[in-house]
Amino acid sequence: MTIRVVIASYIFPPRNGPGSDRVYAYAKYLSEHGFNVTVFAPESAGNLSYPMTGFSVIRVGKSSAIVGGSIKRLSFPWLRKVAQKLALTEFYRMLPWFSSRRDESSWLADVQIAIEKFIIQFGCDLLLTSHPPSETIRLGSRIKQNFPNLHWVIDYRDLYSRNHMADYFPFVKLLLEAIEKNCLRSADAIIIASESFLVDQESLLPKGIKKIVIYNGFFRLPRVSGVKSEKNRKACVNKLVLAYTGALYNGKRDIETLLRFVGSSPSYFLNLVLFSHDEKRLVERLLDRCGVRASSINIRVNLSREETLKIQNDSDMLVVLLRKDGKDRSYPTAKLFEYISSGKPILGFGVPDSEASKILTKLNAGIFFSDIPTATDLDRLKNMTIKEEELTEYLRRSQVYNLISHIEEKYK
Repeated sequence: MTIRVVIASYIFPPRNGPGSDRVYAYAKYLSEHGFNVTVFAPESAGNLSYPMTGFSVIRVGKSSAIVGGSIKRLSFPWLRKVAQKLALTEFYRMLPWFSSRRDESSWLADVQIAIEKFIIQFGCDLLLTSHPPSETIRLGSRIKQNFPNLHWVIDYRDLYSRNHMADYFPFVKLLLEAIEKNCLRSADAIIIASESFLVDQESLLPKGIKKIVIYNGFFRLPRVSGVKSEKNRKACVNKLVLAYTGALYNGKRDIETLLRFVGSSPSYFLNLVLFSHDEKRLVERLLDRCGVRASSINIRVNLSREETLKIQNDSDMLVVLLRKDGKDRSYPTAKLFEYISSGKPILGFGVPDSEASKILTKLNAGIFFSDIPTATDLDRLKNMTIKEEELTEYLRRSQVYNLISHIEEKYK
């Protein structure tokens, strides 16, 4: 018997980002294992160029460049902050009139129709829904209601009502939790991105649901070391070159400690690759306060993945930032695994008991600091050698095999 799997995700190649990598890995390795896989995803911009062989992709609708960006259009920062704490975008997207103004919500209705037509025509044994959870758990619950014999597996790369980057008012969080719990009650299995995340989510999960932990991971890429661009070679003579490439979440991640570290010595140079010009302006406002010289930093915005990887390869150390208040200690950010695949030392800023810190310690790949590291700390970090034998656990192929084991157990 060939098991037919349908994957639904708003994020999928060619769209850039580790969310695309994760869903692509499911499609690639499930199909290589003999499952009949069909992916439903929107048309999207991006330059992730992966071979779509061994499985089918059905494009429904188009995706925007940014998921959940409507609040960012509010003019006043204080108004934007209040709107975020009230989760206005989360509630608006549930209203029928708002779906036409929000790509993810519009996609939800269209993809449900497309998937249900597909199931009626070809059948389906397992539905795997992925990112973003706000839309895809509603999608899965609706399809499961119409096809109750379908085995529904939810992939939670991020959390929804308990999102570590969303500081909702307590009463708003309780309301979102009730909505989420109602959607989850018909699910058969859930995939969570860390053991700590699972603990955070436990009280929302229905009794009897199968729990599977699949960390964010990486595809093994060729490692390039000691190859600096001409521009960096001139700017960084006799300097320790650091790189941070990722989001700052409106300053929630601890960029200030990193900047104070860079400003503490002229022998440090920082390459910053950010997601938006708003984040760039946020950093620029902090430079004088943190003592960062213009010659010690280079800020770029919205680079392609290839350009970003070149910058990382040009650097001596890669930087991971967490929240200073520790609210994201359960979440090992996907960027962490991209860094691990490079083999370079990883300098982390955040609480030392985080899930990310535990992974770096296990792999001997880096160290987290809650404040500016000393010269002795840096020497220790430079001399760390990653434990290659431990890396297999975090390869995308190995992780998907955890899901394959669940499917085979279900259908044996």
